[in-house]
Amino acid sequence: MRRGERLCQVPGPEAMSCEREGELRARLAGLEHGRRRTAGTGAVYAQWRGQVSRRQFRRLVEEAREEDRRQEERRRVWVEWRSPGLVWAMDDLALTGAGVMWHQVQDLGSRYKLEPAVACRRRGVLGGDEVARHLERLFGAWGAPLVLKRDNGSNLNHHEVDAVLEAHGVLALNSPPRYPRYNGGIEAGVREIRATVETLLAGLGAEAVAGLSGEVAALLNRRARPCLRGQTSEIVFGLAGAAAASYGMGDRKEVRGYVEALAEELLGRLEGDGPRARQWAWRRAIETWLQARGVIAVHAAAEVLPCFP
Repeated sequence: MRRGERLCQVPGPEAMSCEREGELRARLAGLEHGRRRTAGTGAVYAQWRGQVSRRQFRRLVEEAREEDRRQEERRRVWVEWRSPGLVWAMDDLALTGAGVMWHQVQDLGSRYKLEPAVACRRRGVLGGDEVARHLERLFGAWGAPLVLKRDNGSNLNHHEVDAVLEAHGVLALNSPPRYPRYNGGIEAGVREIRATVETLLAGLGAEAVAGLSGEVAALLNRRARPCLRGQTSEIVFGLAGAAAASYGMGDRKEVRGYVEALAEELLGRLEGDGPRARQWAWRRAIETWLQARGVIAVHAAAEVLPCFP
């Protein structure tokens, strides 16, 4: 009374009918759902104000978000890498606290991290010419893989990088635009590097961190991994050292010919032949070859009864 507020609160809207609730659920299902937030709920609530309480509306939004997560889990697939040594991936990592730009190359089948290329106190990533020279050194030391995965960074798609891959018969496999999960193996690898540097080398200068980059990679390569049945990346990569070497230049040209022909066939089934369509066809052709040769296996989530382990 002292604040001048009404003494009896007006009750909220009555419970909705099943038909109206179903209509609202369908409207919420069409929104863009994140892990913890849903875009566009304010506009929807403004349209339904007076017909649904805030508490009921919030509950329906949470249920729609949870259903979206379940649908995503059903659609999700993951890749098992069965042939270490054949497919590598590369990515850049900015250790801003240490002042180091870190370029990492990793074998996906064994999670083996090859010697990184690092630069101290620079603002941008390593240039394309530096990436090309680094790959040339790694190919000379370990042999060239059959496929190299990369994102769409300009330094990773530099013409000198492409020339090195062409000279060694390596197929470039680019991630779809704005979809880093496609190259999730190297993404997880650089997260391991960041966590290790921040834990063990915190407080050291850029030169010290750069000088210990090889030791960081070696430390992670000696870590036992459940995905490798308890073995280390060092052991698995060492045992598979001859896998890529078994593909001579003649074999690599044959693989490239198969991939190019399949990509053109896939492209012919599409309505357009723009750059994105060509990139999709190229990715799909390489994935098909890898899966047909047993280099990878693609698994989908399975639904089980909760009473079984």
